[in-house]
Amino acid sequence: MYSGISVLHDKKDIAKAYVGEVKALYDSLPTENGKVSFRALSSKTKVVNHIVFACIIHLGLQEQVVYDRAIHIPNHVPETLAAVRKFHSQTGVSPTVREVAIAIKRSTSTIHQDLIFLKLIGLVEYWSGMGRSIRPVEEPPVDLEELICSVNTLAEK
Repeated sequence: MYSGISVLHDKKDIAKAYVGEVKALYDSLPTENGKVSFRALSSKTKVVNHIVFACIIHLGLQEQVVYDRAIHIPNHVPETLAAVRKFHSQTGVSPTVREVAIAIKRSTSTIHQDLIFLKLIGLVEYWSGMGRSIRPVEEPPVDLEELICSVNTLAEK
């Protein structure tokens, strides 16, 4: 699958907090055959399971996890990425969270969650609290459609 990705930048980053929480839980959980249960990991955190999955990818731990719970990447995540890319290519500047939300008819809180996911897997750069800081990564380490297909494959096993 994918190796760990390092795209976290600012110190007050919610994505970084999620990664820390998932790593701490991962380290505290018992293993079976050297692997941690995704169900156990995702049920002990308040983070939605696709963000937990993104944290696992970010940490490079995907081979040390047993995927015993379905992972659903919401349909609007690709829409969010497409809106960021389109806005950036058309205007040459980064969109605001509100502009992305308006473009795909979603709430700003949904866009924030999508951006955290996209940041963790290395498809966007985004600095919380900084206006117009959402940018698509020029050479992304993963393909979102490929990742979605692999998640669907994991869920079928």
